[in-house]
Amino acid sequence: DRSGDNFEILLNHIGLTRPEVFITNAVLCNPLENGNNRRPIAGEIKNCASLLKESLSIIRPRVVVTLGIVALQSLNLILGTRFQLNQNVAQPLPTPDFTLFPLYHPSPRVTNWKRPMAQQKRDFKKITRLLQQQRAPLSRESFA
Repeated sequence: DRSGDNFEILLNHIGLTRPEVFITNAVLCNPLENGNNRRPIAGEIKNCASLLKESLSIIRPRVVVTLGIVALQSLNLILGTRFQLNQNVAQPLPTPDFTLFPLYHPSPRVTNWKRPMAQQKRDFKKITRLLQQQRAPLSRESFA
């Protein structure tokens, strides 16, 4: 899909490929409405939060990059934080177990109206700087 294509473009922009990063969804079911994808509701996010928390405890990433508001809401639920995407986008946010790095989702709706691809590329470039500062191996990044 186009979101995935945009994500690949952004990863390639910073010299990464999908096999080099751990990728998961905050909500593992695919909520539909009238046959189309829809944003998960709070209960669906809450239902999947424990599985995401367990995944993070197994993988133990140094950096977690959230893509979009749903992923950030899920991490807020797990961490007991209240980070907001519009206020914290592309900012490294230290947590006890990893650095959280919230970004906008690469969906066409977002890249066309809220956060153009040129800005998203600049945001993704900050990931490489963060990884260099943390000296995290490439296999220990996560995208939620």
